[in-house]
Amino acid sequence: METGTATQPPLPRFDVKLRPPDLARRTAGNTGIPGFHSFTADAAGPHVLLLAVVHGNEIAGAIALDRLLAAGLRPQRGRLSLGFVNLAAYAGCGTPPCWMGGAVRWNWTAPAKSAR
Repeated sequence: METGTATQPPLPRFDVKLRPPDLARRTAGNTGIPGFHSFTADAAGPHVLLLAVVHGNEIAGAIALDRLLAAGLRPQRGRLSLGFVNLAAYAGCGTPPCWMGGAVRWNWTAPAKSAR
């Protein structure tokens, strides 16, 4: 009886071609909290909160919120709050996965396990 490790085929490689938005114009916000924007409708309703860049390196959320703000999205009822949570980490993105040269680079190696 053989006891070996099964090998898996390599994972496919995908080029991610997203451009991180420039959030400099979003930093001030309108709430007194940097990066946070909030809009209240005249009619009562729920409060919806959408957050992006929690760790600083999530580009898709930044793109989505940037587009919502650029489109002038406002609630018909209740309140809509949009927040770019970690602008400092986003501006100095240095933890993988991260973007380089205007495009995302998935170039990360897991840290070695410590010996116990």
